[in-house]
Amino acid sequence: MKSEAKPRVYDILAKAFTQEGVRTCFALLGDANMNWAARLSEQGCRMIYVRHEHCALAAAMAYARKNADVGVATVTCGPGVTQLITALPAAVRAHLPLVVFAGEAPLKSGWYNQEIDQAPLITATGAAYHRLHMPERMPVAVRDAFLQARRERRPVVIGVPFDLQSRPWDGPESLPKPSRELLPRPSPMPPHPDDVAGAAKLLAGAERIVVLAGLGAVEAGAGPACRALAARTGGLLSTTLPARGLFHDDPFCIGISGSFTPEVGLEYLAQADLVVAVGCSLAYHAGGGGQLWPKAKMLQIDIDPVAVSQGQEVARHHLRADARLGVEALTAALPARNGGRASWRSDAMAARIRDSKPDSHAFEIEPGLLDPRRVVEALEEALPHEWEMVNSGGHCSWFFAQMPSRPQEKFLTIREFGAIGNGISFAMGVAAARPDRTVVLFDGDGSLMMHVQELETIKRHRLNILIVVMNDGAVRLLRLRRHRARIRASGKDVQESGRPAEARGGVRRRRRRRGLGLPRLGQSRVADHTPRPSSPRQEINLCYAHLRPSRRGIRTMAVPVPWSTILQALPTVVVTAKDLWNHWSSRKTAPVDPSADVRTQLASVAERLAALESAETEQARIVSQMAEQLQGIARRVSIAYWLGLGGLLLACAALLVALLR
Repeated sequence: MKSEAKPRVYDILAKAFTQEGVRTCFALLGDANMNWAARLSEQGCRMIYVRHEHCALAAAMAYARKNADVGVATVTCGPGVTQLITALPAAVRAHLPLVVFAGEAPLKSGWYNQEIDQAPLITATGAAYHRLHMPERMPVAVRDAFLQARRERRPVVIGVPFDLQSRPWDGPESLPKPSRELLPRPSPMPPHPDDVAGAAKLLAGAERIVVLAGLGAVEAGAGPACRALAARTGGLLSTTLPARGLFHDDPFCIGISGSFTPEVGLEYLAQADLVVAVGCSLAYHAGGGGQLWPKAKMLQIDIDPVAVSQGQEVARHHLRADARLGVEALTAALPARNGGRASWRSDAMAARIRDSKPDSHAFEIEPGLLDPRRVVEALEEALPHEWEMVNSGGHCSWFFAQMPSRPQEKFLTIREFGAIGNGISFAMGVAAARPDRTVVLFDGDGSLMMHVQELETIKRHRLNILIVVMNDGAVRLLRLRRHRARIRASGKDVQESGRPAEARGGVRRRRRRRGLGLPRLGQSRVADHTPRPSSPRQEINLCYAHLRPSRRGIRTMAVPVPWSTILQALPTVVVTAKDLWNHWSSRKTAPVDPSADVRTQLASVAERLAALESAETEQARIVSQMAEQLQGIARRVSIAYWLGLGGLLLACAALLVALLR
């Protein structure tokens, strides 16, 4: 009877991850992590194999945010680790707990091609790095990595040389207690009565109060308490960008505070004389460096209040407490408001907040294109409310953030590092965390193309994702800034140039350079009644669609293109790229039907395919003729050879007869 094979170190490491409750892992495999990943998969963990290491970590970020738990990713050593350098600082600044299993170069080798000192690279981003070089202690080190990620709420990368992973396991069979059983569980922090009294006095003397809630308020469940405080003081409600939608159904919510503030919000924030920041980090963009509320004092309610944040003085008054307990105590301590004192709130204000557009500026829209603000309004009306929304970064994210009916728990925004290109990864993370729901990604053309290869990942893993691309044919914010610089150098005013000064305002009339294979602005896949997929695992198709106004709001003209067809046609599309570019560059700015552009592109591809088939047929005919000619030559050579040989034999015979005589 054969005994079971002795386990390897990577077997024990996989068990240690499983014991930590890891059920989903985003991976890109190489020599230094493939054995561990195979064992982790065998133990029931769902492995989502992506096409780029950055996307593995970014997807784990969204997964961690949606599940309020540790996200897990794995990459190989060397180049696999260096690809994480953009996503790691974003996760650090977003306070997301992550554990990354990264390989290291083998210790036994004197030289290894992918060897690099990984620790300084990781720690430079603000993440932690653990070298696991003692096999007997590796299970404890894994537990400690999860404990640190949960307690400090930041990424932890563990590096394990892959020659050590392959060693037989000589340690104990039992694993240490998982981190969940060791993690401290402190009760919510109540405020000090003296601090509450001082804060209540500050609110009693204010007339125009804005209650600003951040992610700390979301996590503490302080939304109802913030509503009650605003109602008690006659004030307004607002949120930071990551917490947008927390008060989506409150008539006195003025939307996001910061770079994405709607017009009516800008007006009321400028009038405020006190801002109560609940569970906010008070980042620079949340208040525009203080410019959004120039007349207001700041009271911060947080378990870790600050006076200076990101180079600016942010708060002179503080209430150190759990967000919910602090707001509830403050509301209870407020004296009754003077009956003769007019409330800032009014029915007229609620109506104005409800009816105002986020951006009312008028811009000339090029014929055949769509105003992105109207596109977002149509999407807001058409998309089912139970679907999960994911907003990417970049210029287009301002528009999609203006969807007031979408609650915070169904709208993901992570953009603390300011990088674009993360949207498709975030959508995959949300789809993995919410496999029973449809996920809608809002992205721009430049951002999507940075990691467009993950479309294949979405199809392969049957992730239920709908992608809405807003395409203006350029990284428009950069183009606008370059234009502003040229205008300033020439002494002209930006407005006088005939182009909008606001980066987010509409589409100006100009000759446009469009990205190959992507529809123009507003040509997103959407329908009057978007059909629900028949299954959460339903395969997705890419669609070109054109939105047009109608009495029903919007209608579509869609041409579904299956992924297999795209792969087959890709060489042809590449071949015809030059022809299409020359065609677009030579076009006039006269109004055209945008749907004709799609038909023209598809027709051009079809013609090219037909031309290639015709060329192949012609080449085959020529080859066939050459083969026939060669066969004829071969036959003639063969006949000449045998005739020559026969003649030679006859000559030899004649010579022999002559000699015998």
